[in-house]
Amino acid sequence: MLCLEGLGRIIVALLEAEVTSTCFEDVVHVLQCWLASAKAWERERALQVCAQLLGDCEERFEVMRGCACKQFGFLVGLLGPLTTESLAASRRWAGVCLGHLLQMQAKTRNVAPEAGDIACLRKGLDATDDVPLLETSYEIAKTVCKYFPPAQAADFMSTITESLKCTRDERARAAEVWMTTFLEECGQLIYQEVPEVLHVLYSRLQTMQENTHRPLLLLAVYVLACFHHEPVVDSLLQKRLPLDRDAMELWSILGRSSLGVQVLKYLTQKLEAAGENSPGPHSAAHELDHSQAALESLTVCSMAEAFLQLRVCFLANAWGDCTGVLCWGISALVL
Repeated sequence: MLCLEGLGRIIVALLEAEVTSTCFEDVVHVLQCWLASAKAWERERALQVCAQLLGDCEERFEVMRGCACKQFGFLVGLLGPLTTESLAASRRWAGVCLGHLLQMQAKTRNVAPEAGDIACLRKGLDATDDVPLLETSYEIAKTVCKYFPPAQAADFMSTITESLKCTRDERARAAEVWMTTFLEECGQLIYQEVPEVLHVLYSRLQTMQENTHRPLLLLAVYVLACFHHEPVVDSLLQKRLPLDRDAMELWSILGRSSLGVQVLKYLTQKLEAAGENSPGPHSAAHELDHSQAALESLTVCSMAEAFLQLRVCFLANAWGDCTGVLCWGISALVL
């Protein structure tokens, strides 16, 4: 115990000597390796050191220049799933770490955290059953989301999806809970970050071809599109032709329920705009406008894929608006 406290003090002293975000990132990177250890006692010790580090950062918030808050998304993604660790001591340390992060994040926003929010981070972490632990972790995630800076959404998603690959079931399940909770609670607020978040999810899909978590990643894209379907569509239109398996699955997921109608109508608007702005067949710019032709080609392919996923009950609403434009797009490609 004394050795760990001494190590924590040394780390804090090093940070105070060189107060930079890079230095803090280096320290967290070292701790991250131990937090991912296969040995429960090593993870517990790493969490204890992390708790001391973040506690000292909170006490010396002005001196430390809020370094921890600049890594809020990454740290929450790293620490959140650890609230379901097998050792009760580890779970408590994870709760302490998140409490320090919330206190510091509240300072950056010049607000005082609610007493109930901090208490929530401690309550229920001594349970021994997996189900209550997941429920507790869910409540903690909802609390943390109240203080989440939207600009760090991609950092959080990158870290939390990395935890999905963990071989320890409790951590992977907790990561699922934290990711879905974040999207439900903060999805409306991250419009500007949609392209980066979607890039993270798409990249993870490419590395999880046969992984059991693929449906969860696809669901995450669907939830994101329910909040902001236009930037999701715009981002997917950047994918090269021919569409790969992952891109086609993403278009398929967007064709679900009433969301598919919204997606098709938006694609229709983009095709109509492209047609109105495209040069005439005999204009000097016609042969040079390759990017416009590529966009129209990809949009038509995307619309065709989305059409295949729509249910009959929704076709009646969108078919009249979309079919004519889709036929125009196909004829334009042929000509």
